[in-house]
Amino acid sequence: MSSSVLPYAIVFGIGIFLLVITILKPKRGSVLMEENERGETIRGEEVDNKTAFDAILSDLSKKIRPESGDLEARLRKSGFKYASVEKFHGNRMMSALIYFVCIVFAGIYFGMNFFLVAGLATAAALYGFSGPEQVLNKALKARRKQLLKEMGFGLESIAFRLSSGAKYWDALLAVRELGLFGKACEYISTQYTLNDNLEKTIAEVKSFYPDTPQFDEFLALTSLQNKDGTNILPSLQMAAHALRQTYKQEIVETGEKVKMKIVMITAFFIVMSTFVVVLAPALFMLIFKSSFF
Repeated sequence: MSSSVLPYAIVFGIGIFLLVITILKPKRGSVLMEENERGETIRGEEVDNKTAFDAILSDLSKKIRPESGDLEARLRKSGFKYASVEKFHGNRMMSALIYFVCIVFAGIYFGMNFFLVAGLATAAALYGFSGPEQVLNKALKARRKQLLKEMGFGLESIAFRLSSGAKYWDALLAVRELGLFGKACEYISTQYTLNDNLEKTIAEVKSFYPDTPQFDEFLALTSLQNKDGTNILPSLQMAAHALRQTYKQEIVETGEKVKMKIVMITAFFIVMSTFVVVLAPALFMLIFKSSFF
């Protein structure tokens, strides 16, 4: 691709961008304009100017590919990996644009064929567009894994305190320093003490944590404990034991993988050292002495 095409491509891109801005009308901005017409303060226009670009990117991203399911709920369960739905969509568009521009400039620099650059740039843009979705899924997976790890220790601690005669709500409060699981237990215990509306509290906790069957089972046991005072100690002990065994198995598997990597690295260095000590002198003799044989 000739570098003389670059100015025309830039002008064309600016034109397309201006056309998109003209067609798309940010939803958030229109609401602020209506409020101003009813006599609201001018500050609304300032907010509108600050969020117009984000709103444009968000609307464009939604038109290209609407989010699957309840995106706001997924963001909340991920610990707000992205601050809002608009930020998520904005990151999708910006990521796609960055990948696209990098491939285009690389193609121009190396003088690649136009159609090859177009294909590679399109594929790169699609990959960049899917990037935030992958980041969000990884955040949900990591948060779920952390929750399960903490639950193994937390449930064991709660079960131990219950077997010692402590009240259930005090046992929950005692594990408040235990990461995500501890925060959930502290919130449940505190809210139960304040308003006794446990079902609403449990539903609120579930909305902020990734979908995890073991955690849902723990919340169900907590609700059962509140309703009829059922002895849930054996169930907590079984759940704690299962989670701890799973965590131990993960540690063993991680150790096996590390051991395999160490063996591979050691074997590589042994082969390389053998090559240097044994074969390198023979190669030098072959190169510099024709009468070697």
